[in-house]
Amino acid sequence: MQQALLLLVICLTSAGAYLIGTRRWALPRDRVGRAIVGMFQVAGTAMAFFVLNVTIGLAVILLIRSRGIFVSVYLLNDTYLPILSVIQAVIFECWRGHRTAR
Repeated sequence: MQQALLLLVICLTSAGAYLIGTRRWALPRDRVGRAIVGMFQVAGTAMAFFVLNVTIGLAVILLIRSRGIFVSVYLLNDTYLPILSVIQAVIFECWRGHRTAR
């Protein structure tokens, strides 16, 4: 039931954004497909950043542990890590997208 409610909310806000975008802001309807592809690019980049962040974090923790200092691996189990990975991906993809704009 909870998943159905979340899916309904996402569908309603997406439909509202589509209507506002096409009617009020006159955004071209044919660009929706490219926007969805761009979203998948950002999602893939975010997953890559997340894996890299966890891998590097684990390596740093193991390096610190090798020096005789205990640091818990559970420090990597933080809510902010995936959020910051998404922010990294958005910045990287925006930067990557503007590299050919000269």
